[in-house]
Amino acid sequence: MKSPVELKYITLAQIIGCCLVILGHSFPFVTPYPCVLMEGCRFLYTFHMPLFVWCSGFLFAHTMQTRKTFAQYASQRALKLLVPYFLISLIGLVPKILASSVLNDTLNMDAMEIVRAFLVPREGVWGHFWFLPMIYLIGVIGYLLDKMSKKVGTWIVITLVAFALSFFKSDVLGWFGVNDVLLYFMYYSMGGGK
Repeated sequence: MKSPVELKYITLAQIIGCCLVILGHSFPFVTPYPCVLMEGCRFLYTFHMPLFVWCSGFLFAHTMQTRKTFAQYASQRALKLLVPYFLISLIGLVPKILASSVLNDTLNMDAMEIVRAFLVPREGVWGHFWFLPMIYLIGVIGYLLDKMSKKVGTWIVITLVAFALSFFKSDVLGWFGVNDVLLYFMYYSMGGGK
């Protein structure tokens, strides 16, 4: 296993990726900016998430030897990714419900809308955190695939099928962020060296 000193380039890639995400979200598309700034922002959106997912796949592959069981891995990842996602969604849902009841004098949110706020990440109260369930699911799938098969061909086929399926837009694929998992699994696999 490489020492932390040898992984400085991954840390640097993560820092650059974080800064690019912040920069990309600093320019709302509804405001007219000079063409150069808008094109620069569009350019950032072409690679900042793939870079993030690639780094996650690389770190997954790098630390694979230190994991013990699937249950330990899945529960540790859930604590780091899903608990914050659900807490943030819950915290954001309370003001939305209150504002809805005050502005309309009635509570318009039905049970299905509340469920969708948690389980359809991009449509959630704070859709900016859609990547948390996605990266959790990709990591869990990656762990299972790594344990089930050490053959490179299996990863390539699954990655290509996932990428092809990502072009099918469906409400069903939005649940649990499955569409995002399908779209970004390729980058995760590339980062893991599979």
